Amino acid sequence: MKDVNLILVNIDRLYSEHLLEEIEKIKNIKYVLVCDVKEPRRKYKFDYDFIDIENIHYAEYDMNLSEAEVVEEKIQKNFLKLETLIFKMMDRGEKPSKLVDYHIKQDQKFRDKISFSRAELDFGFRRILFNRHLRFWSNILKKKKINFFYSTTVPHIVWDFIVFELCKLKKIPAIFCPISMYEGCFIPSENISNNYETIKNDYTKNLKFFKNKKIHLTHFAKKYFSKMTSKKISKPHWTEQSKEAFVYKKQYNKLNLLFKLIFYFLTGNITLFRKHLISNFYEQKFYKKLNYQNKFLKSKFNSLPKKNKIIFFPLHCEPESATVPMGGYKYFDQLEVIDNLAFYAKKNNFTLVIKEHPFQKSLSRSYEYYQEILKNENICFVNTNIDSFKIIKHSDIVATITGSAGWEALFFRKQVICFGETILKVAPSVFYPKSYYDLDKYLREFKAPKISHFQLKVFLKTIEKYSIEAFNEPFTGISFFNENKVTPKSVSRVFIKNMQYYLKKYKKIT
Repeated sequence: MKDVNLILVNIDRLYSEHLLEEIEKIKNIKYVLVCDVKEPRRKYKFDYDFIDIENIHYAEYDMNLSEAEVVEEKIQKNFLKLETLIFKMMDRGEKPSKLVDYHIKQDQKFRDKISFSRAELDFGFRRILFNRHLRFWSNILKKKKINFFYSTTVPHIVWDFIVFELCKLKKIPAIFCPISMYEGCFIPSENISNNYETIKNDYTKNLKFFKNKKIHLTHFAKKYFSKMTSKKISKPHWTEQSKEAFVYKKQYNKLNLLFKLIFYFLTGNITLFRKHLISNFYEQKFYKKLNYQNKFLKSKFNSLPKKNKIIFFPLHCEPESATVPMGGYKYFDQLEVIDNLAFYAKKNNFTLVIKEHPFQKSLSRSYEYYQEILKNENICFVNTNIDSFKIIKHSDIVATITGSAGWEALFFRKQVICFGETILKVAPSVFYPKSYYDLDKYLREFKAPKISHFQLKVFLKTIEKYSIEAFNEPFTGISFFNENKVTPKSVSRVFIKNMQYYLKKYKKIT
């Protein structure tokens, strides 16, 4: 029985301590590098180090990287292929809160005019961050003799994706848990790209097996199926939006800010004075850009076309794991996907309807981004407030990278194009293009699908075998625990039980 040196990644502070308590029950766990949002409160039987993942977006590690070994040339070459994807992932570093924190830290070293942005994520700075992350984690894997990686979420915050890919290159077992068809269903995976061949084969067998039998679903699956087949389908919470959410009001009061600045200046509290100036600089920049972009986009809104054949592509909120990395190594660039889809849609007399995500901020968006979409004459940009279900019903095809709109479309018996690396790609009647060229033939020969609720129920039953009943509280809300009669402790137990399955699979434990 070999000692396990584990990297554990968790983003939910409600699970933090419970996960470690469950890990402590596994005999041969020798060391855990805890990558979490909450520091462990006590000692455990195993040795551990803690990395606060909320403080490493800009690769500020407690290690003198100049003394760390340089990254092997073979690894550098492999990561060059991933550079575009990783640089895209770094957009999340442009969130105002992160920029403010970084600027304040840097302000202690390099005092300058407030208007000078310390964290403009241009190509040069992204390259620096990329190299810092890669060098640090390459050394950590070697120094700590890491032989297992487990994440309760998708590696998508740059550093965790780099660790995951490093583990794959070094043949270290690495597992992550992407959310699947519905809340409460994760399908743990060992690779970003997945053909789900076993699930496809099982589904085909189950269609025959359950033909004249009653299908009993688990609690979460039954709840989801009932909701999606009811006469009035409720929208997922992440698609609902207040009127204030899309056209942002100024998040600061100028008069209030002025009084605060005068007070801090007169009382000699220069540190808080500068902190408020820095915060105000980034907030104004962020919200002004968002307001101007939304006004521009509103001027481009059109009504739904009534006569044309329609492909509906709801934009994904970015930067998020839905596109990077779950778009895979081919389809992570949403703009490129739209451009190719629009070309083949026009060639085959389809109108492409685009709707912005209701929670989209100014990150990963620009005037140029929207103009690049709108240059296509067969694209219709619709109001964000229009009910997506209404558009799905009106459409012939729904196209998505990994979005929930794909699942919703199936229950409305619509054809779906799935570009991403999600279980949706092998769902009944879903088309997954192996390349953009496949779109031409598919659209040319398009026929309305024959999808039944029976097929979808069998598919739900099939994936139960490969899934775990878990979820991440930041996306569901604490009420989700109470509604489903689970606790953070019980969900943590599910994650670690799943980790044990893979430890046994790779003969790390007996």
